[in-house]
Amino acid sequence: MAKNLHVHESLPFHIDQVRRQADIARAEVAALDELSRGPPDLQWTSALNDPPQQCPTSEAGSPELRRDLDFIDQDKCFSDRSEPVGVESSQSSGSSDTDGWDGLIPDDCPTQDIPGPFFEDEHRDSQGQNTKNTEWWPFRAKEYLISSLIVGHTRTIISRVMYSHVRLMFTLCGTALPDWTTIRRGKTKLRKMIGMDVIGRRSVLNSPVYFLSLQKTLALEIANPLVEPHLRYYPELTEGSSVSRLSQSRKWLKELGTNTRAQMVRHGGRDFYLHELVELKSGLIVIPVFFFESNGCMYARCHTPEIETSFETGELIFMIPKDAPFDSPNLNSLRVDEFAIEYPAMTVANGGLMSDLCGNRLYDVGPNREVIRPMFNPWWLKAAGRVIRHIPICLYADDTSGNSSKKWNKHISYYFTLAGLPPNLTNQHYNCHFLTTSNSAGPMELAEGIVDDLMKLVEEGCVAYDCGLSEEVLVTSGLLCFLADTPMHAEITSTVMPGNSRNPCRTCDLSVGSVAMKKTMAYLQFFLQISADGCWIRNGFRSWLGIIANCYLLWDMSKEARTKTRVAQLGGDLGIKDSVNNEILLFKYSIQAKGAGATAANHAFTKRIADTDRSNPERLFNPFFRVPDFDGCRDTPVEVLHVFLLGVVKYMVRDVMGRAKPAQLGVIEGWYRAFVTTSLNIPSLSPYYMARHSTNFVGKEFKIVLQSAPFVLFTFMTAEERRAWSALCELAPLVFQTRIDDMDSYVSDLRYHIQKFLYHTIKITAQWVNKPKFHMLLHLPDSIERFGPASLFATEKFESYNGVLRNASIHSNRQSPGKDIAITFANYKVLRHLICGGHFQHPKEPGKYVAAGAEVSHLFGDNPLIQKSMDYNGRAAHGDSDFPNPINVRSPPGDKARVPPPLKLHLPGREFFQLHAIQLNAHRRLQKGAFFWYDQPRWVNQVWSDVWITCGSRGGNHTSPTGFVTPSMRGGGWTLSTGCERFVKPASPSLSISRMWYQRSTYSITAMRQAAM
Repeated sequence: MAKNLHVHESLPFHIDQVRRQADIARAEVAALDELSRGPPDLQWTSALNDPPQQCPTSEAGSPELRRDLDFIDQDKCFSDRSEPVGVESSQSSGSSDTDGWDGLIPDDCPTQDIPGPFFEDEHRDSQGQNTKNTEWWPFRAKEYLISSLIVGHTRTIISRVMYSHVRLMFTLCGTALPDWTTIRRGKTKLRKMIGMDVIGRRSVLNSPVYFLSLQKTLALEIANPLVEPHLRYYPELTEGSSVSRLSQSRKWLKELGTNTRAQMVRHGGRDFYLHELVELKSGLIVIPVFFFESNGCMYARCHTPEIETSFETGELIFMIPKDAPFDSPNLNSLRVDEFAIEYPAMTVANGGLMSDLCGNRLYDVGPNREVIRPMFNPWWLKAAGRVIRHIPICLYADDTSGNSSKKWNKHISYYFTLAGLPPNLTNQHYNCHFLTTSNSAGPMELAEGIVDDLMKLVEEGCVAYDCGLSEEVLVTSGLLCFLADTPMHAEITSTVMPGNSRNPCRTCDLSVGSVAMKKTMAYLQFFLQISADGCWIRNGFRSWLGIIANCYLLWDMSKEARTKTRVAQLGGDLGIKDSVNNEILLFKYSIQAKGAGATAANHAFTKRIADTDRSNPERLFNPFFRVPDFDGCRDTPVEVLHVFLLGVVKYMVRDVMGRAKPAQLGVIEGWYRAFVTTSLNIPSLSPYYMARHSTNFVGKEFKIVLQSAPFVLFTFMTAEERRAWSALCELAPLVFQTRIDDMDSYVSDLRYHIQKFLYHTIKITAQWVNKPKFHMLLHLPDSIERFGPASLFATEKFESYNGVLRNASIHSNRQSPGKDIAITFANYKVLRHLICGGHFQHPKEPGKYVAAGAEVSHLFGDNPLIQKSMDYNGRAAHGDSDFPNPINVRSPPGDKARVPPPLKLHLPGREFFQLHAIQLNAHRRLQKGAFFWYDQPRWVNQVWSDVWITCGSRGGNHTSPTGFVTPSMRGGGWTLSTGCERFVKPASPSLSISRMWYQRSTYSITAMRQAAM
């Protein structure tokens, strides 16, 4: 064959093919260059709320459309000959080797370099005029965007076979969609244009890991007009009242370090930094050390520095206490609008600069010594005139199966949310962000790349475009808290699994010398945090720095000969286990045991670890040891799903149901059938399942049990068990509060009810001390004080997001799942950013930012179903502004009622309509049979019978009732109450349930039980 090669190369067919390949290569280079410049007549918007200017819609004539349809799949003009076409197919299942269009705008393909008659007329309309389709940029046309949406994302991903079927159906309807491989090639180019690339690296154990850039993800979020307006960049001071979001947490406000809190604020065109002199309008000089918001205004906690004169140089010496806490009496709260002149521009009486007079030095005076620091904040140079945006994150890790079947295919995954967003947004999957996953690497191996990215944000920041300010900003971040279940929290904190450990708590110093000592009264008191005389005391907090030091101690000890047993024993005594370091130790001891039989790979591993130990020893340990202002013992809050519902409540339910006899299960099923769920904000229940499958319950079933137990299960309990369950039912409403009006009184009530529940539970049997989750309940108030309501660090949203990752895993190529799943999520982030109107940097013009064409963002904004496919709920994003609203459903004939006479007397001449129900908010509905609480002493709680609304309020989105009717406690007749817009005719007073709700607008199950009895 080699002998005939020169003959083949001389054939005209071969020469034509070579020339064709060269033309294709030149066309592709020109197309990429044109794409980087963007559309020439792209419309700009300078303000966030200004809609983009409408571009004239170009309608292609039918001959041109037919030519476009006929051209599909006819020519391989965009295939990259520098690499095999099948390379991209390795990134997803069902890839096709058939080439087609690349999905870019017509401007990206210069017609003069590509042969064929089609390209001469491609950009011309029926009159022969050139047309440029910028409305759908960077997509070539609407069909390319639609095809990308059809291929799917998150929960709607489809296979290549299914897409081919859908494409065929579109073709039969006269609409041509691009080929599968064309779409994927276009997605690759869009990822490069946006800069959302998948980063690959090797872990310290040489496992391949792939992750998405945390820096780029934050940059895209702040450039997204659907996200940025809701972000908070500064902590909020609430004085413990109306706490409902993480920006109001104590840690963000008071416990971040000097270098990890918000560094600057811009006011009146001037940038004011921490630890720099600021001259007030009054002429007083202060030094801000904290920035925060309160009641919508920006404030600063400031020092008034002590000023002395140096006898040697004559310079002014400004001195402040070192590391003063937020609540220090030496600090004063000042409004930022009182700031007048920032440090670099501050002058003195003789006209000189203050920076020359003070020598650009600030003295931090500590108890033992003083520290001299530059007066210039280092972030002043890093920001280079930009505003600094501080965006802390909440990180989450979990293991989930990558299969849809029951066969376990373990994937470790990391997600995060933005701590500055309100909970009604962070609870949406739209604002849940994927970082990395792997079915081979461990949690700490995956965390190394994330921590490296986070450290760059903490120490240097990254430049991004703020669509609210319409300018570049510097984004910084930090780790506010880490959410996970109990096993993953043990991994993150380098502690042992608490199950049968002698150190079962990662938060406090609860420990015991031997497992046998857990049977003693001393350990019981230690476990319950009570003294020998019965007083409630608090255990000491476990030291995060102590855990780090002990991990290094074990590693140093392992370097000595014959220390395998000593290291394992000491690790158990200290209650620590660094998973990365432990894996290295196991490999190390295994290689040592082989002796002369060690392989070359074993020696290479030993040498690599030794080199790493000398050059970068931090890589051999838990990566989270390096994160500043992260305390693994306190910043891994008690998570109520796994500790309360899947812990304490599950144990209690299984204890009761496990003793039930088969005949009693039928009775329990009957009680469940008779249980009315109206007004309880729970889904309809399955009585048979609830009675006979209690061992398979998940979180939502345990919530139902908490609300129904007094009516269903109390009959089968002893008196002591009823008291314990009553305490548990009283505790549950406090645990699931989403808004805390008074933090001090709430925490006090919560501690009391937790202690009350544990008291009654341990009185039944002290064997519950073998379940560490009972002890972890005692630390829940500390977590709530530090971060806010327990719902803010609940993990249900992340647990449900595991289904998204599982769907991506199912549609991966199964050759490199970590890489392919990361590519799937990167494609989703790019598509999400483009169709939501997000800005991104121009590839060829740094500093210039553009957005997709107007029609691209309109497609998302005008179609709620597309929003839903991306798990975006626009109504929830704007709070309860659309509530209350009537539900105009025709009532059954038997429910029709006459208008109450008091309504006719109160509003004569008005027409009334009977409604089926009124939606009060996203979760609560007012309808027939619902209980309500009217907060006045003279009224009893009633059962709603009929809902009425006036004629003038029926048609709009909002209801405007003016009063309701309820029976009086004294006479039993009708009484009209004005000031409310709903009109009701309550049922008979005998059906009322007194004291049904808890005083914080949450019902108490035990009170309902007593009233029903």
